[in-house]
Amino acid sequence: MSHVRLLICRVDEGDNQVTERARVTLPPVLADAGAAPLDTLEAQVATVGQCLLGRLCELQWDAIDAQAVARYRAGQAPGSVVADGSDTLFVASRFGTLQLRRQVCAHHDGRPHIMPGKYHPAKAGPVSVPWPREGAGRVGEAAVVTTVPL
Repeated sequence: MSHVRLLICRVDEGDNQVTERARVTLPPVLADAGAAPLDTLEAQVATVGQCLLGRLCELQWDAIDAQAVARYRAGQAPGSVVADGSDTLFVASRFGTLQLRRQVCAHHDGRPHIMPGKYHPAKAGPVSVPWPREGAGRVGEAAVVTTVPL
């Protein structure tokens, strides 16, 4: 028996290098759906879709956190900041509970550890995120998200 599997990949610009980020095997479709097979199918797809959207948010968060770490490290003396593990933030969202990882950085001079993804620039403002939003014209059209300093 076959099944449907979705692969979530990152494609690097320039060389089109494809890196698999996640794979999700969809549950089998129920053959005996009773009197309303389309309703049952739609309910299954909606449930799986919510889970997939949550996973996509987590993967996009990884990219956002990596950008925050890169910006922070760029503002420090070369070689003075190193990665020192990560911490997971559990967040309730419209897609369920998300597990958002944040990189922990250590300073060689003994300053306290920091999670750059937790802090935003002093000037909070709109950030363009390549994520489909409700009413967007095309998949991948950028949504604008406002960041707020914590």
